[in-house]
Amino acid sequence: MARPAPQGQPWQSPAAESNKSAALEPIDLPPAIEQGVDMIYIDEELVPKAVHDSGPAGDMSFAAWSGAPVDLFTSVNPIYTQLRRGLVKYQQTWGDLPQVPIPAGPTLKSGMSGERVAALRTRLGLAGGDKYDAALAARVKDFQAVHAQKPDGIAGAGTIEALNRGAQYYEQLIIINMERARRLPAPEEQRKYVLVDAGDARLSMWENGRKVDEMKVVVGKSETATPMMAAYIKYASVNPY
Repeated sequence: MARPAPQGQPWQSPAAESNKSAALEPIDLPPAIEQGVDMIYIDEELVPKAVHDSGPAGDMSFAAWSGAPVDLFTSVNPIYTQLRRGLVKYQQTWGDLPQVPIPAGPTLKSGMSGERVAALRTRLGLAGGDKYDAALAARVKDFQAVHAQKPDGIAGAGTIEALNRGAQYYEQLIIINMERARRLPAPEEQRKYVLVDAGDARLSMWENGRKVDEMKVVVGKSETATPMMAAYIKYASVNPY
């Protein structure tokens, strides 16, 4: 598992640290430039054209985002286009719902009734009432499936917390990930590359703009976070353990 070295010190893999005969090239990791979306390009020629053309992202607050579809005027990584389309779909499905808060309390499930159930129905865009019926359970399940919750149709503490964050919170998450995806290579810029999604702990292999394989990987924890960086793969350690 890779971890960044203290600023100004070269980074080497644990294998290189334990094997002094391994001729691995030390890497200096520069400081972050755009917190949360900055990509460190170890090899400068890997900087995508979309990044060169647009310059620094600047303030990444939701209100400041221009909404310009970058992929309509320059070639970008297909993940960016997937996220942009996902943002539009999310806004259409969940963004226009009443953003009313759900008071804290016991878990809500089928057969229950009351003011909190009525608030939940309003929040999810259903007709008025205070009954936790099949329609509400199905709507809760749909919300859970989209918001990384167990889709069981039961509104527990985690589901209520996700609802109370509001649609803007999740729209901004998509926008931030669009900015990250804009820093990935367009299909014609890198014919083959490997992409590690630290949030999903998965590695995918891409060729000519198409994902050809994927696998689970180990990524860093918050205190030893996997750095956002792009570099040529120059060495491989076979069965390192």
